[in-house]
Amino acid sequence: MNASLIAGVIFIEAIAGSATRDAESDAVLSAALEGAALALLPEEVQSTGAVACFWLDYGDGPVAVPEQLLNRFQKLAFVRDSAACERLPEGAFEKRTGAPAYIIAAGPIEWLARDDTRVTVVHQRAGSHTTQRLYRVVRERRGWVSLGQILQMAPA
Repeated sequence: MNASLIAGVIFIEAIAGSATRDAESDAVLSAALEGAALALLPEEVQSTGAVACFWLDYGDGPVAVPEQLLNRFQKLAFVRDSAACERLPEGAFEKRTGAPAYIIAAGPIEWLARDDTRVTVVHQRAGSHTTQRLYRVVRERRGWVSLGQILQMAPA
């Protein structure tokens, strides 16, 4: 069996296993969450006291972010775990303070290559209205990095 065939089989197995939780998936989803949070909550929004509550989706629906993974976001003081926020008909709020909250869920991951993914990001702020976007997350020397939202446009 030649090396390229073996590499292809390994990559196909990685794609098939992308719905499971592993360090690589956690790193990709973390980058997507951070990128989305920084886009949705720029400094002027953060200054109002707004927070972001994170969820993950490995392919079987949203789950709470494990504490060890949540620790990756310590530099983002406005980030909370999913249990810290509540969704009400008038919008999402932080339970403890009543501050406005953005509910942000990242996943599932679509693996385009070993170092290139598209991640679905869903967020909610007001009422039951949710928005779904695709984010590009790539592996660079320093790790997985979100390049931002993918803007899909119709051909001219």
